[in-house]
Amino acid sequence: MAKKGLVFINIGTPEDLSVEAVKKYLKLFLMDKYVIDLPFPIRWVLVNMIIAPFRAKKSYEAYKEIWSDKGSPLEVYTKELVEDATKSLNDSWHVEYAMSYSNPFISDVLDTLNKKGVEEIYILPMYPQYAESTSRSTIEAALEWGEKHSSVKIKTLEYFFDHISFVKSSKDKISQQIQTLDDDTHYLFSYHGLPFRHVKKLHPKHCKNDKSCCSTLDEKNEFCYRAQCHHTTEILAKELGLKDYSYSFQSRLGKDQWLLPYTVNHVAELAKSNKKKIAVLPYAFTIDCLETEEEIEAEVQEAFKEAGGEHFHRVECLNRDFSKVLDDKFFESFS
Repeated sequence: MAKKGLVFINIGTPEDLSVEAVKKYLKLFLMDKYVIDLPFPIRWVLVNMIIAPFRAKKSYEAYKEIWSDKGSPLEVYTKELVEDATKSLNDSWHVEYAMSYSNPFISDVLDTLNKKGVEEIYILPMYPQYAESTSRSTIEAALEWGEKHSSVKIKTLEYFFDHISFVKSSKDKISQQIQTLDDDTHYLFSYHGLPFRHVKKLHPKHCKNDKSCCSTLDEKNEFCYRAQCHHTTEILAKELGLKDYSYSFQSRLGKDQWLLPYTVNHVAELAKSNKKKIAVLPYAFTIDCLETEEEIEAEVQEAFKEAGGEHFHRVECLNRDFSKVLDDKFFESFS
């Protein structure tokens, strides 16, 4: 039987805990034309002369809060996922992971699988909802490699927020973590933010940066990140039987308008409106990382409690339990 390859691909992480490593990672990440969608000369100056030099120290301090002896959470949990996925899939599979902006890089991992004689590789961007800065960038990098290696078939998946196995696995993981919470807990789904222009340019006639255009999801807005986040919220809230819930967007960078509402502002508004107990579910993420273990745990929790909030609970991502998503029907979704 021909060997198949499965590659989990995530954004990346600094290679070590140092300001220089963080700066290097930020430059690679932010120079992606899908992340900062400005002309190259402007993007180069902005990233290399302004953002990376000034943000590296702050990001380093954030990473220092969550870094363990094994490394960054994103890499540690991803390696655990690879172990579990290797055990759960049959012997016809080679399972690896890659990062878009740090080691192991996508092309290097695909080279390794090619040398092992793998003839069909499933590329899995670890982002439930589609965005050009994550899913498209990842898939294009893999397809670019595939064009140079015509003997290898590349299969990809653009999004999976509504796939039955992802929904079931997410429901199970979340249920385990919220069963002891009080009945008056408000559930906040916090998604990684995007500049509003990223969404608007894909659906210029429909997106209004509010809920009014997200209630339906069809061919007009199939790849709208905001609409997919809205539907992720509705699907999981229904599966979990939640009544009191909302969603917002975190990780804003720069002064441009990003998707609304902003999580740090939203949690403060919740606290002031007498929502004293909240649980935050970061389900734009499949693996816990800086944005969940530091940003939500520290910055978001601080904003909530400073505004009068009392009880704050962060729900973990799927992490190694993502291996439970990998059934036959899930792989049938690749094309």
